[in-house]
Amino acid sequence: MTATLLLAGFALLLAGAEFLVRGASRLAKAFAIPPLVIGLTVVAFGTSAPELAVSLQAALDNRADIALGNVVGSNIFNVLFILGLSALITPLFVSRKLVRLEVPIMIGTSLLLMLMGWNGQIGRGEGDVIDIGILRTTLMECGEWVKGDQYNGRVVRVANSFVFKEPVFNYSGEFPFLWDEITVPVKYGCDHHLARELLLRVAGEVVGQNAASAKGAWKQLVQRYLIEDAKVDPMVTMVANDNWMEFTLRYLVDFKKRRATKDQLFSRILDEIAASDGRVALASATFQIVETPVLDVRLEGGTEPKVVP
Repeated sequence: MTATLLLAGFALLLAGAEFLVRGASRLAKAFAIPPLVIGLTVVAFGTSAPELAVSLQAALDNRADIALGNVVGSNIFNVLFILGLSALITPLFVSRKLVRLEVPIMIGTSLLLMLMGWNGQIGRGEGDVIDIGILRTTLMECGEWVKGDQYNGRVVRVANSFVFKEPVFNYSGEFPFLWDEITVPVKYGCDHHLARELLLRVAGEVVGQNAASAKGAWKQLVQRYLIEDAKVDPMVTMVANDNWMEFTLRYLVDFKKRRATKDQLFSRILDEIAASDGRVALASATFQIVETPVLDVRLEGGTEPKVVP
């Protein structure tokens, strides 16, 4: 049944395309409009109607990835496959104006779409790219006096020349995750094996799904740039310093959820430490400073020494 519907859909699609081309040609002749204009308007709108329907439905279903992928994928398929196949069947003659004007516009809009999807830092400004003009790029700024990757409400406009002079940091392009770390100081004398197990268990509950989602994207990044195949699963390392055992939890996080994820991690870690019956306890620099040793006080007059706790 599915195959029958698919074949019937292709047949109707071919028939509709034939009617569309014939109608567009007649319209161009009737109103003395150049065929290129008809192709860029009537034919373009007609052939884009299926993509419009799919993208609207995907947007209503909160599937932005399908909506964007449908538009980008259909454009790539149209330019590379359909245009290429048409050129194989019969030579395509186009005017120089089309190559000099319309083609650069198409390439420019494609680049603008890519830039609009960036979240990162341009020069000194950091935030989400919300608009790109001919002369400048506009950011909704993050950070500064606001801690974490949160909007501070300030709109920053950066001259596009900075893109060629300053590094551009991208947090959401090819790999939509970031590695982040938190440190947890633990008192000497506590069960360090239990502390490590506790941190890994909490990380698995809170951010474990991020590692599973990131493995495919990270593998593609490794193959493309031949970089080190880093571990994407949460990991815990420990160093022993003069004051306490310092555990570092390294994990992957969605680039838009760093602050909320840290809140969840610390909340769960505190709950687990409280439930450990004292086998794991946090160390505190303030606590270590104010804790004083026993004092041995000797008074004049030959009296016995007095110990002050």
